[in-house]
Amino acid sequence: MATGTDFRVYFDTGVLVKLYYLEPGSAQVAARAAREVRLPFPPLIEIELRNALRLLQGRGLLRPTQLASALALIDEDIAAGRLVRSSAEPAALHACAEELSRRHGARTKCRTLDLLHVSHAVVAAIPRFFTGDHRQAALAKLAGLRVDLLTPPS
Repeated sequence: MATGTDFRVYFDTGVLVKLYYLEPGSAQVAARAAREVRLPFPPLIEIELRNALRLLQGRGLLRPTQLASALALIDEDIAAGRLVRSSAEPAALHACAEELSRRHGARTKCRTLDLLHVSHAVVAAIPRFFTGDHRQAALAKLAGLRVDLLTPPS
């Protein structure tokens, strides 16, 4: 498994899904991803990303063949080393999430999964955080990360 020092930016799931399902913001995400050699792919993102695509099928936004293609592209990106399975030590990850919640939870109103994403970047020493969620962006800034905020297309 790779460590955080192997990466320059953490893409949260809401951003990463735009590489596998074309929607507003996909071009911006693709351009940003093109500047990276590899992206961290911790277990939290892997299950969230695959489930997000399955939810799109369940909502009628992806046909079964499109879902299969998107999931195959994820597997190809893992095999090619563009997505690199990485993980933070669970006790450190949970301690960081609790500390961020204690210090900033009431103010930022972040969800638990948002806390875990930011905590992964912090614990793994990944300096940049890319998200489309304003609350998560605020938390990432408070945690000392440089934030790239996905801007909605005009």
